[in-house]
Amino acid sequence: MNIFKISTLCLISLCTVGPIVSSSENTAIASETIAKKNTVQQFNWHGLTLTLDDSGTLHVPGGDIKVGAHDDMSLLELVGFENFKSVKSIKLDGHLHIEGSASNMFSSTFGYSEITSIVNLENLDTRNVTDMANMFSFNPKLELIELRNFNTSNVTDMAGMFSEDSGLIALDVGGFDTSKVTNMSSMFLNVKKIDNIDPANFNTSKVTDMSMMFAGIGARQLNLSNFDTKNVTNMGSMFAGSTAQFIDLSSFDTANVSNMDSMLDAEFSSLQLGERFKFIGTSAKLHDAPINQQYTGKWINMMNLSTWNAKDLMSNYNGQTDSGVFVWQEKTYN
Repeated sequence: MNIFKISTLCLISLCTVGPIVSSSENTAIASETIAKKNTVQQFNWHGLTLTLDDSGTLHVPGGDIKVGAHDDMSLLELVGFENFKSVKSIKLDGHLHIEGSASNMFSSTFGYSEITSIVNLENLDTRNVTDMANMFSFNPKLELIELRNFNTSNVTDMAGMFSEDSGLIALDVGGFDTSKVTNMSSMFLNVKKIDNIDPANFNTSKVTDMSMMFAGIGARQLNLSNFDTKNVTNMGSMFAGSTAQFIDLSSFDTANVSNMDSMLDAEFSSLQLGERFKFIGTSAKLHDAPINQQYTGKWINMMNLSTWNAKDLMSNYNGQTDSGVFVWQEKTYN
């Protein structure tokens, strides 16, 4: 080989001789560089280190956490007011077991979040969770929550669990074990975009508070015919502002209800009431049917064909003789 040619090439290219680095070392260095670049901040959350990267993903590692039965577990509040809007996604990177509370876990009291996704929610082991109050609330940009593997068998509080998640388009709660739940207040408050929801399998035998549970919900109909409400004391604003056209309350027992204020303050066109339903005066604020070319302004019982305006229906309803489906009475023309 011509040594002169090699020397000339080195001079032309200004080559330098340095230590030889293996491909594996190069990969490790590159990975470390990327990790440092992508790490914006780190936070300690009950002994686990959370990482917020520059893509807006908050990484939650696997581990075991034991906290009080009703502790506030908000991840976004840990990030802080100055950063919570920068979180676009929360990702569970490993198996995370929580014993005790998961209250506010994906929520924030700072206001509406910018979260669009919760990734790997199946990694969250909730078999020993007792409190899910406001767990996913105030996430208006969240469209889907994967709940198929959610274990709720020990949960006692689901108040506000999905409240103000106005962007949700689907929510599968059919597999929820609610046998120990006592509070469902505001559970689906203002879940406006959802077209269908099926809580028919809920065991509500221990629930005492259902106030605002479905207020503002967008579902077209609510089949609650399996609800056991014998222990419920508060149904205030339960369906207020809902856009549902039909609700089935045929199983409702309101004997212990002391607050029914604005319970039915919405534009229902069809309503099913049962034998054990009893109004508290006119406090439920059921609306009159409209008066126009199609409707008479009254409700008609499809069983016995009796007609009522809303005030009379609330004041005089007797479950033993009047139970059945009520709809807006249509005008008839000869």
